Amino acid sequence: MLKRQYGGSLTVYKQTGSVVDYETGQLSVTATAYPIPLAVILPTVWRRVRKSTMSKDTQGPIGSRDVGLKSFIIDRADINGISLTPSDWIVYAGWKYQIEEIDASEFDAGWLVTARLVAGSASDTATVVTTTASVSPAAGADVE
Repeated sequence: MLKRQYGGSLTVYKQTGSVVDYETGQLSVTATAYPIPLAVILPTVWRRVRKSTMSKDTQGPIGSRDVGLKSFIIDRADINGISLTPSDWIVYAGWKYQIEEIDASEFDAGWLVTARLVAGSASDTATVVTTTASVSPAAGADVE
């Protein structure tokens, strides 16, 4: 019933390895994509953080804002045989979400995954399984 009301398709990317080019500082990450045809995506409005919009001295109104968190309920049968880790990520509606918290459901039926929107992430497609990021060599490191 939840899948029908709050269902959506997403892709889970499981990191399989990474290599750093010590000359350029380029980090290459390889991952395997697991398309999930229907998972529960909880609306962002359910995951709000209360922040004061005015100073404490004025006793002004309290507002709330989104912090880029989403909750996903993934059925274990949809990605049977793997386990999720914080180094994995989810692409939903063209946006990349880094996994922050993974809770197993009762009877190991699935996972409740909390993930944060990666700032500036544009639409990763389900066919891309290699992503790159730039890292700088440590100061004073001997790079040959």
